[in-house]
Amino acid sequence: MRRPIEDGLSLLAGAGIGMAMMYLFDPEVGSKRRQRIASSTAQAMDVARETTGQAIHTVSEGAKHLAAGAASKTADLSERAAWAARDLADRAAGAVSGTVSSASEDVSTRVGEHVSNLTHALHDRQRKWVNRASMALGRERDHNYVGQTVCALGSLALGAGILWAFDPRMGRSRRAWLRDKTMRSVHEIGDFFRVVGVHTANKLRGTVAETRSYMRSNAEEDDNKLSARVRSELGRVVQNVGDVRVIACDGYVTLEGEVDGAQISSIGNFVLGIRGVRGIDSRLSPRGQTNAPTTPVSTAM
Repeated sequence: MRRPIEDGLSLLAGAGIGMAMMYLFDPEVGSKRRQRIASSTAQAMDVARETTGQAIHTVSEGAKHLAAGAASKTADLSERAAWAARDLADRAAGAVSGTVSSASEDVSTRVGEHVSNLTHALHDRQRKWVNRASMALGRERDHNYVGQTVCALGSLALGAGILWAFDPRMGRSRRAWLRDKTMRSVHEIGDFFRVVGVHTANKLRGTVAETRSYMRSNAEEDDNKLSARVRSELGRVVQNVGDVRVIACDGYVTLEGEVDGAQISSIGNFVLGIRGVRGIDSRLSPRGQTNAPTTPVSTAM
């Protein structure tokens, strides 16, 4: 419970110091405020100096009167004291001789006891100082100086910012300026992120288009390879392979042209067995028959 109270008081004290510094060293009206405070202080010093001079004069006059009265009384007292001193001296001369011996013994005993008591007291105090020093050093090790420094600087900045924004004379214009700057910064940040978003979207679209074109080119290359493979394999079963047109698209092969009528069905089955062929669309016609019906599409299982 004690630590939060100390931190709160430290924060308030730092904020107060920051406000005082901002009040005195304000970049716009700080010099006028310092001059006004200096003039007020000089006037207060002049008033205090005059008041002090009058008081000193009054005291000196009273002291003179008291001194005059005291001098007369002192003369009477001195005479009386002289007669009393002679009487006491006579009486003490007889008593001193008998009491010196006993008094010396009593004094030595008391001095010894006093010295021993002082020695014990010094030892106890030394032990307490050592314990307090060790405890203080232990606490110093536990302190977080970096955090305390940051907290102090933050409280000073907080106090200065509060007084800067809520100054009685310039606070309204400063708050308006701060609001305009904040809104401008917000708009600039929004425009920046908007431009970045548009640029990023364009880059993503370009990347997607490039990826699609790359995949399409790879698919076209695969289709060309499949067409070449089918055409080379057809040379084994078709005599005039140049009369057959082979078109491949995504693994599906279309055959067009004229061949011997007996080879149409065998060519279809043969093409289905070629690696990479998923299905065929045989549009082959018997040689010499231009309007012959085409064979339905066959699909490889």
